[in-house]
Amino acid sequence: MCARVFKNAREAASLSGAVQIFFLSDDLLMSASNINALRPGFELDDYVIEKILGQGTFGITYQAFHRSSGLPFAIKEYFPREFCARARDDGVIASGSREDIADFHWGLERFLEEAKTLTLFDHPNVVKALRLFQAQGTAYLVMEYCDGQALDAILERDHTLTEPEIRAFLLPLLDGLEAVHAYGIVHRDIKPGNIFIRHDGQPILLDFGAARQALGNHSRSVTSLATRGYAALEQYATRGRLGPWTDVYGLSATLYRCIHGAKPSDALDRQMEDDLQPAAVAARGDYSAGLLRAIDAGLKLRHEQRLPSISEFRAVLSQQEPSRHPAGSAKTTTSGRAPGGRRPHPPRSTASGVLVLIGLLLVMGAVLWGMISSPAPPPAADLVEIELPTTSEAAPEPDAEADIAQADAAEIAPSEAELEALRQQAAEKERRLEEEKRQQEALQRKQAEDRAREEEKAQQALAEEQKRKQAEEKRRSEPVFVANPFQLPACPANQGVEYHNCWGSMEFGDQSYTGEFQHNAPNGWGTRSFPDGDKYSGEQKDGLRHGQGIYTKLNGTRYEGIWEKDNFKTPAKVTYPAPGSRRETQQTLDMRRLERISKDNPNNMSACPDRNWRHQCWGTAWRTFPENSGINEYSGEWLNNVPSGVGRIVFFSGDKYTGEVRNGKANGLGTYVYLSGDKYVGESADNLAHGRGYLQRSNGELQEGIWERDKLVRSVRVRP
Repeated sequence: MCARVFKNAREAASLSGAVQIFFLSDDLLMSASNINALRPGFELDDYVIEKILGQGTFGITYQAFHRSSGLPFAIKEYFPREFCARARDDGVIASGSREDIADFHWGLERFLEEAKTLTLFDHPNVVKALRLFQAQGTAYLVMEYCDGQALDAILERDHTLTEPEIRAFLLPLLDGLEAVHAYGIVHRDIKPGNIFIRHDGQPILLDFGAARQALGNHSRSVTSLATRGYAALEQYATRGRLGPWTDVYGLSATLYRCIHGAKPSDALDRQMEDDLQPAAVAARGDYSAGLLRAIDAGLKLRHEQRLPSISEFRAVLSQQEPSRHPAGSAKTTTSGRAPGGRRPHPPRSTASGVLVLIGLLLVMGAVLWGMISSPAPPPAADLVEIELPTTSEAAPEPDAEADIAQADAAEIAPSEAELEALRQQAAEKERRLEEEKRQQEALQRKQAEDRAREEEKAQQALAEEQKRKQAEEKRRSEPVFVANPFQLPACPANQGVEYHNCWGSMEFGDQSYTGEFQHNAPNGWGTRSFPDGDKYSGEQKDGLRHGQGIYTKLNGTRYEGIWEKDNFKTPAKVTYPAPGSRRETQQTLDMRRLERISKDNPNNMSACPDRNWRHQCWGTAWRTFPENSGINEYSGEWLNNVPSGVGRIVFFSGDKYTGEVRNGKANGLGTYVYLSGDKYVGESADNLAHGRGYLQRSNGELQEGIWERDKLVRSVRVRP
């Protein structure tokens, strides 16, 4: 069993009560936006919403996955949008007048009753309801989910079906309908959109309409819901008599669409003028007589003349010889009664013929008797001319059967006044939906404009923030490139005068300095130039590099971070020149990022389940990796049951790695601590040092540069 997978908006519009309301189109019903639906990613009990499969006036159906098993399901939410609204906390609240609120709760009870009944079904051709629960102020029905396509999508593509194709889904579908009727339930909305064909060819009957129609009949503000062309005449009447014969009509209309390429005329239109071409005429020669006869017998307007049950439909379907009865005649049972229980009247034309035959026999007998008893014919004057009654003179009064049929039709069909009222209701509803559509379009335009303005403001704020950060970085990293940025007075030119709280230049052995002075020594911001071409820009203290600063080597390598008494203590960023040129394009080893990913669960992910599928979570595993990986233990982030993200790896060799992980291996920025005491900081690929980084030996030796598969292929000078 499975819930329906919708391919487009028109197909999804028929779900959960979004059937056509008399003459309203599916597109109009689907014009409402998805603002009432639960957002993707919303956690509903044990399920996570992924997307909307369909929505309508009665409810919304979602595709979701179970958090523990990861399996997909379809979840139907009771959401009659005329009587409720979505709250800010994503709950459902009844809204409107007191009657509307009462209708919401009344319909909720009907939804629960129908859903509970559906959970009792265990038939391979009826949609399987797995679970029913109440939450968020409403109710949810969980159904099994599978792939396939609806019959209406198949017909839209192929136009018509052959008889073998029809019988392939029809016979199992009849079994499912009989099981439904055995529970005393009428589907009420059989149509191609509610017949789902799985990939294995098995049909599934979807979307029962009992609760939906019950709410439509109960509420004065909701027009009775029926799908035009597939709904029987009794479904349009407020007190129409519904039963298995109602589903027979919808099934026959669906089969008519399969053989003819178009659905039948609507029952209301046929009540005014029945111009429906019988299936036996529309598809004569292409299909068996039994199939055509069953379709025509199931499309009778009067339910008394229609096939009353699926078993009767199946019996006619199995007949292969042409019917002896003329097309359109009512089926008579062995008890001599029509399906509706009324005894058929004999045709008056047949009785008139019998009377004429009796009269002729009497006259002929009299003539023969006279000839035998009298040897000679009587005189011509004694002959009496007997005028025999003709068929036209013996014709009875107008057929009473027509009167009975007309009375029955008037009994089950709405009156002209009711029809006019229904049309006005439909027109008013259409006008209201059009107005809602315009209002929602205006709201969407306003929301889009507001979002555009907010995005523009956010972009401006982001640009200003980036500009501010760039200016701050420039001020911190290269303050000396701006002459005297803090507007200190120039240091005196006379020798022997103390340089204090001023801006100037001085030579210190083989080094030169330009910047702030305090007590005759470099203190504050300034630039020091070294004889080998290296340069330091940043904070000084008592003539030493101390504080925030940048050390730039002649080859372009830059060290940015915190200095303490001329030692590089806390690196924040190391920038290397790219291979191929002297100064070379800058590429950065981000030390701040390295510090962040070295922490436990830096992204605050939820804990992984112990023995289930690990996905987007933080967890630990031991001895579950391939032997050639060399990994003994992993603790970190998982994606699709594979270590990916940020984590820690312990190898069988005793070496440890902390940093970025992809596809179960060290890939990206991270830190190796080897059993020997050596430490590597930098980029890795497939559990090896690969890229830019430095190796700090246990003996204090430092190797720095470009690595390929654990080998240093291009060195740069050891950092200061």
